[in-house]
Amino acid sequence: YFVGDTLAGPRLYREFQPVVAPVPGLAGLKLLESGPNDPDYRSLWPAGSFESVSDPEDGLVTVQLGDGAPAEPSALALQQVVYTVSAGLQEPVTVDLNNGVDLLETISAAPQLDVLSRVNLSDPTEGQVVTDTLSVSGRANSFEANIRWEVRNDGEVVLADVFTALGYMEPRLFPFSGEIDVSSLEPGAYTLMVETDDPSGGAEGGIPVFTDTRTFVIE
Repeated sequence: YFVGDTLAGPRLYREFQPVVAPVPGLAGLKLLESGPNDPDYRSLWPAGSFESVSDPEDGLVTVQLGDGAPAEPSALALQQVVYTVSAGLQEPVTVDLNNGVDLLETISAAPQLDVLSRVNLSDPTEGQVVTDTLSVSGRANSFEANIRWEVRNDGEVVLADVFTALGYMEPRLFPFSGEIDVSSLEPGAYTLMVETDDPSGGAEGGIPVFTDTRTFVIE
């Protein structure tokens, strides 16, 4: 889980990456050190931040910090850790953050809609090469489950429509997916943008529009 900027302030975005040594929990934290593939994201944990992750016991794991860890990690940085470790272990856990001598912090995951972007692409990956069809998937929470999307070329909208998520009435993110026919487009680099729906156009205040983007290449 990396950090990205939104109209509601910094939020977490999930990004899938392959790992060389798939050690549950620790592998994801090492990705936080090496950083995201998407240039719109960033990590709050520099190289050398993490030493080890214990096996879960009754829903609790201990994360051993390294010498590179920030002295006073922000609340969102702590959420990066608990969400990433939980994803790696494929179960929700509470994290004891330890510096080798002292217990620094016990972290539980905050509610999804408080810390995660309300729309987050899983596919395509950044820079993915496609031919006739662009397969899209992700998670979102949007008004009436509408996920607006646009394909842009040099800032110009060349395709646009709406995906439908599998829900929106609960305080969590719901999957969405679809395929975009890009066979009519010329070869080159394009940007896919997805965003949550705001039928008021911002006139009624409340929840701002959340967005996520990916670049892809048509051969």
